[in-house]
Amino acid sequence: MKEPEWHVSVDRDSCRGSGVCVYEAADRFRLDDGVSSPTSELIGTDPRVHRAADFCPTSAILVRNARTGAVVAPTEGAPTGTVTH
Repeated sequence: MKEPEWHVSVDRDSCRGSGVCVYEAADRFRLDDGVSSPTSELIGTDPRVHRAADFCPTSAILVRNARTGAVVAPTEGAPTGTVTH
């Protein structure tokens, strides 16, 4: 089994339940009582999760490299809250 590459977290105090994350990656996020949480904190790389972090209107989603802790997403300067498809 491949080692997880990303650690995904959601700041539940910042999340406003917009559902952008669920729209982008329904199998990776869920809304519980109007607040997002990852279905699994440790995952392989997934461009949909990266987009969800970039487009979260409150920047509540943080994706880090599971080994180094370096921030993978949101991308600095990403247009938060703007879904483009």
